[in-house]
Amino acid sequence: MKNSELDLLSGQLLQTWCNALAEHQVIDQPSPGLKGGILSPAYARIEGRCAEAVYPFLYLADKNKDSRFLDASIQLINKWQSV
Repeated sequence: MKNSELDLLSGQLLQTWCNALAEHQVIDQPSPGLKGGILSPAYARIEGRCAEAVYPFLYLADKNKDSRFLDASIQLINKWQSV
């Protein structure tokens, strides 16, 4: 597999993962314990390591000029500062 193929496939995978994470992010909840976190659909609780999505969100926000991922990363940062 050439590097360009690997870049393309890994970029698509990152996009898919970040889309799914952003879909599960709690944004309409006023509770500081929930707002901004990523809700696990399997366990119905906030994922403990969801703050690790900040960098991939910021990467995609810059790469794709997509403010949705910038907003998602800011929400995550604000969530962990409020805990």
